[in-house]
Amino acid sequence: MLRINKQEILFQINNYCASAQQSIAKNFENLHSEELLFELSVLSALLDEFLGKQAKM
Repeated sequence: MLRINKQEILFQINNYCASAQQSIAKNFENLHSEELLFELSVLSALLDEFLGKQAKM
């Protein structure tokens, strides 16, 4: 059975959020909506993966 490492998934989500936040803050004036949507879609996918694994436990 696959072991789910919740701490690792949370660590990845947290790192991605921090990275996305820094990128958005630094480039806010030049940020295109497509880039922001991409950042949000990746975060959404990570959260979906985490929540899906949580539900299976």
